[in-house]
Amino acid sequence: MAWNLLEERKIRNVLKRIAGQRVLRLTANNVWVIHHALRHSTEIDDALATCRLRGWIEQIDHAVPAPSDYTEREDEQHLLDMVEPLYRLTGSGWDVVHRRQSLIVFATAISALSASVAMSMLLINLSRL
Repeated sequence: MAWNLLEERKIRNVLKRIAGQRVLRLTANNVWVIHHALRHSTEIDDALATCRLRGWIEQIDHAVPAPSDYTEREDEQHLLDMVEPLYRLTGSGWDVVHRRQSLIVFATAISALSASVAMSMLLINLSRL
């Protein structure tokens, strides 16, 4: 169980890193230049595959990471050919980053508890009559 929690934490960290990406510019050929692009490794690729499976991320077509020496005159097709795929968050991915699902579950549990207390009080009051 502890292993699953550690894996889920790694996945959330990858999602937060994707959320930190910024578009520097849109070039003439509609290629996005992404600042703070996620660099791939075996561990990150496993987390990305899990995120894609869950529908939290999608691949960005025509995007390149921003190299430190990028110039607009550089051949964009050459950059596209040498780059690994970049990803962006979907709506459900943003929900995971902001932990909205946990908030909804917590609110539902409180509502159910409140409803059961109200019904109990109603039954107690009716039994006294």
